[in-house]
Amino acid sequence: MKNFNIQKRTVFLVVLVFLTVIAFAQKTDMKNIKVSYEQLPLQPLDLSVKTYNSELSMNVTLENTDLNKLSNQYLKLQGYNKVETQEDVLIKANFGEFQINKELITKDVFNVNEGKNVTGYYYEITCEYPVRFSLIDNDGNTIFEQIIQHDEKLMNDDFEKWTYSIAELDTKFNAEKEELFTDIKNKCDKKALLAIKNILANNFSYLPVTKKIKIASGKGKKMDYSDLESAIALMEKAFEMISSESATADVNIELNKAISIWEEVFKESSNDKKARINEVITTMLYYNIGISYWWMSDFAKAREYTDNALKYNLTCSKPSSSNEKLINEAIEDMSDHEKRLKVHGKL
Repeated sequence: MKNFNIQKRTVFLVVLVFLTVIAFAQKTDMKNIKVSYEQLPLQPLDLSVKTYNSELSMNVTLENTDLNKLSNQYLKLQGYNKVETQEDVLIKANFGEFQINKELITKDVFNVNEGKNVTGYYYEITCEYPVRFSLIDNDGNTIFEQIIQHDEKLMNDDFEKWTYSIAELDTKFNAEKEELFTDIKNKCDKKALLAIKNILANNFSYLPVTKKIKIASGKGKKMDYSDLESAIALMEKAFEMISSESATADVNIELNKAISIWEEVFKESSNDKKARINEVITTMLYYNIGISYWWMSDFAKAREYTDNALKYNLTCSKPSSSNEKLINEAIEDMSDHEKRLKVHGKL
């Protein structure tokens, strides 16, 4: 009985210590701040291009589908005016003939009813669906062309399970092939149209974008994080200024003020879980500063601080996979932003 009571007290103390650590451990408080801007194209068209038209050629099997509506929805060049004639650029999407090919496969299978192995049959299905997407200038020259690739798993499949006779297999296939044909084609249509829309938006359009950028503050029992909240307010002001296309120098003043606060807070950084600026918060302060330099278009420093955030996260007693993912996503986004600015000679 005495040993049992000792064990109970030991468990109680362990739980108490754990709850105390949890209660006093400081953590990040992530804020979403919106910023709106114009995403520049990766493959800008000639500056003389002002207008476009679109031409969609496809055999529609989707119900209640209007080709003109599909063309307006998916073959769109944002930042340019669409006209019916005398366009500077013609967007063409030609959906060729959809075909299903079948190959007879034989296999020895156990027939439960007959209690022995018999020859079974099924069809291995392969589909062909050429979709050609291109941009053509008003002199008839091809500016861009791409064959849209379909999902291989969708286009290649086995038709149901095997049967015990070819006649039975054909009966089943003929009864279901129209539905099979329509289902696969409709899925391919949707995916191909979406792929074309994304190419136009990503490579050729001047696209209005609104992003939600996560910025870290701190949160903890009886802890004052008003300084970090002040930095958040400065970031919000800077992003509002970017969204309203304020002067870059004015935006940078606000971002530098936020950076100064975070740099000062670094002096408190500690691996003590009870510290106001513990290792988790320190990691995300590096990230915050990296984000700030991103929007100042100082990509060398942005990379320096986001790389430091990744390295610091790995040295934490409990590295955060969610923070690592967030930092890597930010690095990917800012690298894309940098690339677009360079293409347009803005760096």
